Amino acid sequence: ADLAWFEALFLQREERTVTKYGSVKLEGNAYRTTAASGSRVEIRYNPFDLRTVWRFENGHNVETLSPKRL
Repeated sequence: ADLAWFEALFLQREERTVTKYGSVKLEGNAYRTTAASGSRVEIRYNPFDLRTVWRFENGHNVETLSPKRL
């Protein structure tokens, strides 16, 4: 499916700080990211399906994240 279409209809936006372990926490899950520890990142997600979330920079999807545990 086209991410832009999903984004327009479903995706929530949250800002998170990357932990010293290289992950972001969202809704009780931890998602590993390549973003620098301590940096603020924009996460977009479908609240009904947390198996995949996306990290955005300047309005563009730069990384697809999966939970370390679900």
